[in-house]
Amino acid sequence: MKAIKHLIMLFVFILSPLLNGQIKNSQNSPALNSAGISPSAEQYKVSIAGQSEDMEWVAVRKWYYKNSHTTLVFNRNSVQKPVLTLTKISSVEFLGKNILLAAGEGKAWLYDVTMKTKKEYPDILQVAVSESRNTMFAVFYKDGVSEIFDKNGNSKHKFSEVVSIQALKEKGFLIRQKNRSISTINWVKDSEVIPLFSTSASIAHFKVSDEGNVIMINETVSHHNNEVKQIGTKKIHVIELNTGKSVGFDLSHENDFNDFTMSRIGSSKSFLVSLQKKQEANNQLLEIWYSNESNIKSVYQGKTLKKFFVVDLNNQTAEQLNDYSEDMFIAFTNNRYLLKYHPHRGQDYVFWKPTVNINLYDLGSSKETSLGDFAGVDYKAPQVIYSPDGQFILGSEDRKKWKLWNLENLMKTKIAAEDLKVPVFTEDSRSVYFNSRNGIRIFDLASSNLTRMQGTEGEASLVTIDINRQFNEYHFACQTVNPEKPLLIKTVDPKNSLVSYDVMMHGRKKSIILKTKDKISDVSYNSSVSRFFFLAENFNKPPELYSQQNKENARLIYSSNSSDTTASQFKQEIVSYSNSVGRLLKGTLYYPLNYDASKKYPLVVKVYQNQRAHAKEYLIKGYASYVAYDKRSLIERGYFVYEPDIVFGKKGTGVEALDCVNHALDALRNIRSIDFKKLGLIGHSHGGYITNFIATQSDRFATYISGAGNSDIIRSYFSYNRNFHTPFYMQFESGQYEMPVPFSADKELYIKNNPIYYVDQVSAPILLWAGKKDENIFWEQAQEFYIGLKRNHKDAVALFYTKGDHSLSMSTEEKEDVHQRSAEWLDYFLKDVKNVEWIDRQMKDESLPTENLQEVGRSR
Repeated sequence: MKAIKHLIMLFVFILSPLLNGQIKNSQNSPALNSAGISPSAEQYKVSIAGQSEDMEWVAVRKWYYKNSHTTLVFNRNSVQKPVLTLTKISSVEFLGKNILLAAGEGKAWLYDVTMKTKKEYPDILQVAVSESRNTMFAVFYKDGVSEIFDKNGNSKHKFSEVVSIQALKEKGFLIRQKNRSISTINWVKDSEVIPLFSTSASIAHFKVSDEGNVIMINETVSHHNNEVKQIGTKKIHVIELNTGKSVGFDLSHENDFNDFTMSRIGSSKSFLVSLQKKQEANNQLLEIWYSNESNIKSVYQGKTLKKFFVVDLNNQTAEQLNDYSEDMFIAFTNNRYLLKYHPHRGQDYVFWKPTVNINLYDLGSSKETSLGDFAGVDYKAPQVIYSPDGQFILGSEDRKKWKLWNLENLMKTKIAAEDLKVPVFTEDSRSVYFNSRNGIRIFDLASSNLTRMQGTEGEASLVTIDINRQFNEYHFACQTVNPEKPLLIKTVDPKNSLVSYDVMMHGRKKSIILKTKDKISDVSYNSSVSRFFFLAENFNKPPELYSQQNKENARLIYSSNSSDTTASQFKQEIVSYSNSVGRLLKGTLYYPLNYDASKKYPLVVKVYQNQRAHAKEYLIKGYASYVAYDKRSLIERGYFVYEPDIVFGKKGTGVEALDCVNHALDALRNIRSIDFKKLGLIGHSHGGYITNFIATQSDRFATYISGAGNSDIIRSYFSYNRNFHTPFYMQFESGQYEMPVPFSADKELYIKNNPIYYVDQVSAPILLWAGKKDENIFWEQAQEFYIGLKRNHKDAVALFYTKGDHSLSMSTEEKEDVHQRSAEWLDYFLKDVKNVEWIDRQMKDESLPTENLQEVGRSR
């Protein structure tokens, strides 16, 4: 009998190659070499980077493991033949129908994709495209020169001593220059150059309003006092581009603000302007945390305080609304009212984001009327959705049902249905459209009737939505749709795993993408919603680019990863099972490549929650795969891979996860090719917690890999999470853990679901890993589990990456190292591929005399 084995904690950092804690080299990894895995992944993903105005041309970007610099340009009538292959490109944009502007690595190129000509612009800092009709573009060179071109590359204007350029939504560009002591801002509009502002003072910065036709300039005027000390006073100027109207106000008493914002109030000539300053945290000596603090983050990060003004261009006035505070005013589509709220008041952190109490602020009388509490339905943050005319506001008090406020009479209407998502007002403000599990629902604002849009069914969602969102930490937005124009609708059939896209117009439905089991992404369309590009992929099919228009069938333009002849051989099975309370669940089972029913294969189970969303994704092998879990490599190396869905319930997160996994495994009993003595369980983050818990409760697995997961949920419950900036009990009571009650209401429930309390029951070797820069799940959770395993003489190895974060960021040595080690770990225990030095250091340690076995005993 072997001597008791000492556990080895591997603090992974780059040291001498003689040390065991070095980052591994893939060339020395038998598991990876046999799988053909190298630092450069063979496969790549693609995305649509842009399309021409007439949808005749489309650009596709290729995403490799360490770069995304290659872009292909196709004509919709070509097949597999790009008209352009661009490398070292970071951005592309079409100008009109056949002109493409590309930029990257300090250069820009203008291509005529029809004539196959190009112009080059070297030594650039920036390119910008006029946003209105994409008919002009600007190039900002490194020598301070900026040049404006028409879409054919003809120079229209040239400026020197340029500080910055900015494209406008409406038309043209803003050019900021500084010539010696004079700063100027000009508006380049088609063939005109319109001077907007000139000053001998310093322009700190300027901003453009959301609609793109008003600018706000912050200038600092320097002067001297009696002691010849230079002092800077600030002034704000608001200028309307179309009319030339402007107003400036002196802020000599406001010298400490460091930023400002501006937004139009409804459709009026008034603007809400906020000045903001940072109140630094006073924490050099200590931090004081009060239990009534509703903004804990401010204790160590400080606060942002704001002062608001209403600037009236017609009357040339600026009226102050408040002193510096955390109070927020929001301008929206109403000319009379503002929304006012405190972003943190009453936050007890049971939910990640608080419920906020919102007041209606009357600009005429300065009176405030409470609208009540607002929470989120579609998001964890509060939602406020307002109509285009500003008469109606939608929100939720309970995170389930919507309520409608009519601001003309301040009446509130409850919308009874719960299954309503993403409210969208019609442009005429007569109706609200909702996504739902039973088609698109329409709420009539006059009658308060809720009906289903004819021709829609299943999980339906609107695609053609215009969203004008406020830039604050919550979701305040005007979301609109024009029912007089074609509506693109996505429909999902979750039971049969199908998705389709249709265009609805006046009750008529036209199919665009027929029901398919493929994953559909990057759906692009023209203004009339009559021409489309989209990508389709599946686990056994690389992404393909399609074009579709009118009544024709979708046309294949490009198949990516043409050298990948293996993917089509992959086999997948959707397995149905139920948990102990009868809830129907599904798991995705992948068969080994070249599967032979007469042979036995090991099985790797990967756990999280609902994983079916990944069942249609094209499989990428190598370092570009998920952290420490290379599904494609496992399949090609002769593993079954299983991803069962997990749901939680009354018994708690861990117990319910164990129940789901047990039933999921039971559903595989009839597959005789699975070697049930060679099962491995792997999980990351929340899946890491599930892995830790199951390792303490199950004897079905031969090994485990747990990454960045909680091991002590009671410690975690009472910890502070600096990733979310919240006490972490939020995640248990209203977040991912879905615990039915707080700890104080049922302590035994938390104890029963806490892995560390049962660490002595772990019966198989486990690999733990975590990044020491992880601010989501504190790395010491993995260390605590390691300590428990060590104390109870269990076989374990812990990898602590000194510079690693929660997911070991892409293209890092840490991610590559854990990828290699996880592959070797699974092969070692599930395929008996031994003689791996860093694992042998744990599993073949004979340093203790055999007689000690009689005293301590084995735990495996």
